[in-house]
Amino acid sequence: MKQVLIALLVVSLLMIGQASPQLVLVLVHEGRTPGELGGTVPHQAAWLLWKRVPAANPGSTYSSEELESNVRADPWLPSRVVTFATGKRVAGRWADILMRLDSAPFEGGSAGQAFRRRTGWQPPHPALLAMNAGGLMTRGLLSHTLGARLERAGKRGLYLYTPQSPPPSPYALIGVGSHGFLPTRAFRDFESLRIAIPTLDADWVLIEMTHWDYAALELLIAEGIETWVISLQPSDPGLDGVARLTAVVRYAARERHGLLTSASTRWAGMVLEVDIVPTLVRAIAGERSDWRTGSGTPAFDSRLSDWHAFWNGLLPRTATRALRHSLGLSEHRGALTRIEEHWRVQHEMAPVILASVALIGTLWVLSGLLLWRLGHLNPLLRSLYRIGLAVLLLFPAVSIWHSYCPFELWTGDVVGDASVIVGWLVGGWVGLAMAMAVLARITGMPPLSAAGAVVLGVILLDIYFGGGYGVNRSLLALYLWEGARLYGLDNTYLGIALPLALLVPASWLESLGCARPGPRGMIALTACYALLMLTFGLPMLGSNLGAWMPMMLAFGLMLTYYSPLTTHYSLLAVFFTMGVGATVFAAWLDAHQHWRLQSHFGRAWQELAAGNLSPLLQAKLDVLQRVVVSLPMMVAVIGFALFVFALYQWFRTPLVQLWHGAVAMRPAVYASAWGALAALLCNDSGLVTAALIAGCVVLWMIDALLNRVEWHRPATNGHLRIP
Repeated sequence: MKQVLIALLVVSLLMIGQASPQLVLVLVHEGRTPGELGGTVPHQAAWLLWKRVPAANPGSTYSSEELESNVRADPWLPSRVVTFATGKRVAGRWADILMRLDSAPFEGGSAGQAFRRRTGWQPPHPALLAMNAGGLMTRGLLSHTLGARLERAGKRGLYLYTPQSPPPSPYALIGVGSHGFLPTRAFRDFESLRIAIPTLDADWVLIEMTHWDYAALELLIAEGIETWVISLQPSDPGLDGVARLTAVVRYAARERHGLLTSASTRWAGMVLEVDIVPTLVRAIAGERSDWRTGSGTPAFDSRLSDWHAFWNGLLPRTATRALRHSLGLSEHRGALTRIEEHWRVQHEMAPVILASVALIGTLWVLSGLLLWRLGHLNPLLRSLYRIGLAVLLLFPAVSIWHSYCPFELWTGDVVGDASVIVGWLVGGWVGLAMAMAVLARITGMPPLSAAGAVVLGVILLDIYFGGGYGVNRSLLALYLWEGARLYGLDNTYLGIALPLALLVPASWLESLGCARPGPRGMIALTACYALLMLTFGLPMLGSNLGAWMPMMLAFGLMLTYYSPLTTHYSLLAVFFTMGVGATVFAAWLDAHQHWRLQSHFGRAWQELAAGNLSPLLQAKLDVLQRVVVSLPMMVAVIGFALFVFALYQWFRTPLVQLWHGAVAMRPAVYASAWGALAALLCNDSGLVTAALIAGCVVLWMIDALLNRVEWHRPATNGHLRIP
C-alpha cells in the first residue's frame, strides 16, 4: 500500500510540473459568420477585418511546386499571411506562404531535408516548417510571429493534426517560432486529439479544420480551456475584396456572452487581423508580456470599457431602438449584423450614391454658371440656384444621418434596400434643409453660411452624443474599411470642418457689411475654434491630433486678421509651432492612458520611445502612395483644377473686383489656403484635405459672385454685372 501511495504521489507531482495548454487556436479554412462559429458555451464574437495590405512582391519566381495555381489568383495572399502571423501590416512574398510538415515531399526529397539545406537549422521531428524561414528572418519578420513571441516568454506550442486534417495552410505561419518551425503531434482521429489536449506538455496548441465542427470540440470548450476560432475565408464573396471580413469567436466557459472589440477599432463586434497576435500573446503569456511590437492591440470584451459603449453610439442607438418599437418593428438583429450591413452598403451602394450626388452637384454648379454667363439667370433663378448650392453643402451631414437609419440596411433585395436608403437620405436632407432655412431666417445668415453651420453642428452632435458613431459609418467613410482608421474624425472631415469654420462667420459678416466681429463676436469665434480643435484632437473624441497643426495655423491667422493687431508673417511660425507642441503633448498624455483607451497617437508615441521609427514612416508612406496613385482621386483633383482655371478665365473681372471688396472674406480665404498647405505637409492624406478645402472656397466664391443683393460691388465683365 505504501508503494502505491508513493507512486500516486510521484505521478501527481509529474502532472503538476507538466504544462497544460492554456489556449487552443483553431483555424477554420471555410468561410463562416460569427453566428455560425458560435455555440451554447458562453463566448464573445466579432468580425475580423482584414485591411488593405501591399500586394505580394513579384520580384522572384518559384517552381510550380512552390506556387500552386489556386493562390496565384489572390495577389494579397502573401501579405495577408505575413500580416496575420506577425501582427505587422507588411508586404509578403510568395515564398512566405510555403508551410510543410517535415515528412511531406518537397524538392525531390522531404520538407525537413529542404529546410535544413535552406536554413542550416535542424528542426525537431515531427515539426511544421516555414520553408522561407531564412527570408523571413532576413527581413526581420520571423521574430514577430506569435510562436516566436511566446518562445521568448518561455511558452511552448504544438501543432496538432489527424489524417483527416487539411494540409497546413499558409496562415499556420502564425505558430512557428524564431527558427521557423513548430513541433507537431499526430493523432489517429479528432476524438483522440480532443481527449489528449488537456494532458499535453504545451502552453498552447494550434489546430486547423476544413469545416467548423462545434460538436467535436464542445466538451473541450466546456472544460474551460480558452479557445479561439478564426475563419480564414469570408462567408460569401460579397465580404471579400481588397479588404475582407471573416469571423472570430473566443470561447470562455466562465464568462458571459458578448462582443469583442479592440483599441484599434473601437467598434463593438469588430477587431483587426493585426489584433490577433497581441491578443493571444497577452492571453497566454499574461499581462506583462511584450505585445506592443506590432500594428495591433489586444481584443477584449466590449463591456470592460464604458468608453466603448459611448463610441458605439449608445445614446442615439437607444433612440432608434425606441423608434423601431414605436413603429411596431422587431428588434434589430444585433451589432454583428449591422456591421455586415454597413460593409455591404459601403461596397455595393455607397459608390453609386456618391457618384450620383457628385454628378448632380456638378451639373447644378455648371448649369447655373452657364446661365449666368449667357445672361439668363434672373433674380428668381439666382435665388433658387444659391439655395441649391446650400442644400448640396448639406451632404456631409446627410451622410452622417445615413448611419442612424433604424431600418435594415441590407436584405439582399438591391432595389428594396436602395429604396429604403434613398428614402431615409432624402427625408434627412429635407429635414436638414428646413433647419438651415430656420437658422438663416432667425440669424440673417446667407443660405450657404447657414448650411455650413448646420453641417458643423451635426458633426459636433455626433461626436459628443454619438461618440462618432455616425461619422465612422457615414457614406463618406468609403475607404474606412480598407485603410483609414475606424474611429474619430479623419482627414476627410478635417477638410470639411476647417473651411466651414472659417468661411461661415466670414460670409455672415460680409452679408452684414462688417469687416470684423465685435468684442463679443471675437470671444464667441475664439470659443468655437477652441471647441473644434478639442473635438478633433482629443484622443477620446476626434482622435486626429494631426488636425491641430493646420487648425492652429488657420484659426490663429483668422483671429489675428480680425483683431486690431498687425498681422506679420512671423505669426505663421508661431501658430504652427503651437500646433506641433500641442500635438506632442497630447500624444504623450495619450501614451500614458490605459491601453484599452489609447488612440493610434499614443501607440505611435510608444513606438517612437522604443526607437521604432521605420514602421511609422512606412505606414505614412503607404497611405500617401494609396492616395497619390488612386485613379479616382487623381481624376477628381485634375478635373477640379481645370474647373477652377475655367472659372477664373470666365469671370476674371468680377472675381478680381469681388476679391478687392470682400474685406471680411479675404482673411478666411487666406487662412484656408494656409490650412490646406499645412495639411499637405503634416497629414498622410493631406491631399484629400486640401482638395476639400479648395472645393469649399470655390463654392463660397461662386455664391459670393451671385450675391447681388447683399454685396454692393460694382463690376462688369461684358454683359455680366455685379450691381
